[in-house]
Amino acid sequence: MLPRVLVIDDEIRLAKNIRVYLSRYEFDVQVANSGLEGLEIFAAFQPDIVLLDFKLPDIDGLEVLGRLRATGTKAHIILMTGQGSTEVAVAAMKAGACDYLSKPLVLKDLKNLLEALPGKGSH
Repeated sequence: MLPRVLVIDDEIRLAKNIRVYLSRYEFDVQVANSGLEGLEIFAAFQPDIVLLDFKLPDIDGLEVLGRLRATGTKAHIILMTGQGSTEVAVAAMKAGACDYLSKPLVLKDLKNLLEALPGKGSH
């Protein structure tokens, strides 16, 4: 079974680029452009990995992260932000994120990080 990745990001072009890139490396990728849409897709898709933007148009990434963790999911959740700060990184890790990435993303580095996650293996 392909590792399932959910990208929750309101930057539509970036989310599409992540989906296209990771799909080349045998990841099954779904995209949501808001926090509430992401929560809906998460429930149906049950991803192994969530790439979650901090700044979303409806609810912020930390709120989404908290709601996801409240479901009891074991998914790896990685918070992404263009407003990188130590405070956001610390809050994300305390809320249950397994990692934190600053934008702009380097897609090759993202792929390498995902492949290194426990249980994901090399693709």
